[in-house]
Amino acid sequence: MEQFKSAGDWCAEHGFPESVCPVCNPMQPPSPETKAAAGKEAGDPADWCGGHAVPESKCTKCNPDLVERFKSSGDWCAEHGFPKSVCPVCNPMPPPGAKNEAPPKSPTGAATDWCAEHGVPESMCTKCNPSLASGFEASGDWCVDHGFPDSVCPVCNPMQPPPGVAPPSGLKPSTVIRFRTPSLERAAGILTVPVTSSGIGLAVETTARIEFNLNAMADIRSSISGIVKEVTADLGQEVAVRAPLFTIESAGVSELQSRRRASRGRQEVAKANLERQDALRKGAIASQRDVELARQEFEAAEAELRAIEQSLEISGAPANGRSGRFTVEAPIAGFIIRRPAMVGTFANEADSLATIADTSVMWALLEVPEWDASAVRLGQLVELRVDGIPAQVFTGTTTWIASEVEPRTRTVSVRTEVQNPDGLLRSGQFARASVQVAVPQGATTVPLEAVQRVGDDSMVFVRTAEGVYEARTVQTGRSNGRLVQVAGPLAEGDAVVTTGAFLLRTEVSPDSIGAGCCEAD
Repeated sequence: MEQFKSAGDWCAEHGFPESVCPVCNPMQPPSPETKAAAGKEAGDPADWCGGHAVPESKCTKCNPDLVERFKSSGDWCAEHGFPKSVCPVCNPMPPPGAKNEAPPKSPTGAATDWCAEHGVPESMCTKCNPSLASGFEASGDWCVDHGFPDSVCPVCNPMQPPPGVAPPSGLKPSTVIRFRTPSLERAAGILTVPVTSSGIGLAVETTARIEFNLNAMADIRSSISGIVKEVTADLGQEVAVRAPLFTIESAGVSELQSRRRASRGRQEVAKANLERQDALRKGAIASQRDVELARQEFEAAEAELRAIEQSLEISGAPANGRSGRFTVEAPIAGFIIRRPAMVGTFANEADSLATIADTSVMWALLEVPEWDASAVRLGQLVELRVDGIPAQVFTGTTTWIASEVEPRTRTVSVRTEVQNPDGLLRSGQFARASVQVAVPQGATTVPLEAVQRVGDDSMVFVRTAEGVYEARTVQTGRSNGRLVQVAGPLAEGDAVVTTGAFLLRTEVSPDSIGAGCCEAD
């Protein structure tokens, strides 16, 4: 393939060398002499495989034991899995008794080489012939999303069936619906939107519950027992860091403040004694032992003072105070979401006075079914929609995935952090979550309601003129719940019907009597 591309001999539309493209430059079948030289027993009707359009004696699909013999002789087409001399794609030959005429212009050159079930050439159908898949993958001609050779993928690169092959059952191609009068068209209330090209990723849909970010919350308690004398903060109030919340009166703080004053006095006396003994030692009046004893007394007094001051600092009480009161301050900025304390409440380490939460970033806890959990990874995009907040989509990324399955619900918990600058999200709300587990791929997209089903076919209706709509069969791909990717005879900008598509469907459905307002032909 690369050899023909580099030489400029390549038909990108049909995936063949330009010089021998069976659609653009069809070739005459080999002459009887050439076929005889190549060993093709075309004259014997009994030696013909109608399913694969090759002589039965050389059909490696029906007789896999022949593969090694043709490979060893060098007569092998690795791309299609047939002997090169009779490959129905590279060297198509007519069945015994057929007239020696040019092959019809079709995607494969032979109607017998067509898989009607999957809409691809039979010789390239990896669904009917799974053994072909490895060859196409190795050559780079492979569509990972749909499991077909990329050059003939019925979704990405759909082909028209060759002449003589009936289209799939259901809707007749290019069925046209005409309204009898413009007034009937207006009364039907039909609305259209243009076909667009956009990317749709593969997503896991699930439910979510909004919770506070536990990494941005603070539980307010008093480290020293006391009575609440004043409440500064109110429920729902936004507070800054170190904002005063409560004033508490504590006998313990009063005792610490008294002890500090006494300890401070002892520390000052011990310091003066140390300085005096040190001076006497220099004058040879006091001994070195007297100096060491004075130093020990000073260090003990200083340690006691430092311990008392640290206790006061932890409680929030002023070191030089005398009232026994201290103020409890906010350790973080946020909103007061709970405040059970009031004036007269007994404050201690065991009971919460208030709770502060920073609501600028919230958590969304997703419950992903265990069969979808393997596709979820850290860092994937998550979209959240809350019924109570219409027309707004909240986004975040996955930050934590549980390592266990909840035994009762068979779900895996997944956490995402969601920006909430306007405070619209509230703890306890339920949301619909969509985890993007695959990268969006650009393709033709239409609204989901534009696609209708008739039998086994998916179709859309395109407005081609006033009162005239053409039904076109499409293959559907990925969907995000609002848009769906389609492949088929659609171009960007075509006006496809959304509202009213079901009405038009009744006109073309074989099991419907129609609406009576228009005609289908």
